Amino acid sequence: MLTLYGPRWRCPASGAGRCQRQLRVPRRVPASGRPRLGAWPRQNFSALADKQPVAPGVFSFDVDVDVLGTIVTLRGTVDNLKARRAAEQNAKNTAGVSLVKNRLKVRPATPLSDSEIEKDIRDALLRDPYVERFDVTVSVYNGTAHLYGTVDSYFEKGRADDVTARVPGVIDVENHLTVLYDNAYIFDPYVDDAEDAYFDEDEPIGYKRRIPYRTDKEIKDAVESQLWWSPFVDSDSVTVSVDNGVVTLTGTVGSWNESRAATENAYEGGATLVDNDLMVQFN
Repeated sequence: MLTLYGPRWRCPASGAGRCQRQLRVPRRVPASGRPRLGAWPRQNFSALADKQPVAPGVFSFDVDVDVLGTIVTLRGTVDNLKARRAAEQNAKNTAGVSLVKNRLKVRPATPLSDSEIEKDIRDALLRDPYVERFDVTVSVYNGTAHLYGTVDSYFEKGRADDVTARVPGVIDVENHLTVLYDNAYIFDPYVDDAEDAYFDEDEPIGYKRRIPYRTDKEIKDAVESQLWWSPFVDSDSVTVSVDNGVVTLTGTVGSWNESRAATENAYEGGATLVDNDLMVQFN
């Protein structure tokens, strides 16, 4: 029996079965007979309640965690939007969670007027080395910050959003910044994190698509191979379709982490962009 250590073994997209035989990899257990992530929800949810108070960005706030089945509801108060987002992400990172209802309220320790929040945002943007050189116009109305202006890349647009979210008193961010150079985004799975790229919720695809260098069939075979070999994804529950290099993932997965891993696998397989329509469902 050959045992492999270090980097994951890679096979040609069309040769997964041959590699399996050569490496004497045992056949995968059918999805119906394999436990999925989150098979011990009580322990997982207890861990979620324990880790929220010590999570970076959340540790200094009192966050109440309520669980009904696989649905998590967060309640309490935080003094900045970044902490609210971090608490929600912590919940999504817990195996077995299918839905997060974020009821956290943003309440600064000292009540601030819109003009005070606006000044704090301007100062924070000027202190940040990534966005200080850009002329960003800030207006705040009822705690919601509106950003206007032009930046060079979607990274800087996302950075301005993140810096603003850290300012006490900001309850939401409306990011109207225009990106000057929207060149094709090249995803490197060994350097980039799929969650780090800035994507507007109303416009999931921000960058211009690069031209695919393989046919749709080749990309589909490569993505399916990546999913099959991934220890984090149940490939039997994921359906892959490709249209001009854009990969669409459908089906059900057992956790948010599994969904994110599937997105990374799709980029590793050669996708120019990924439309992740996977449903998170705990069985």
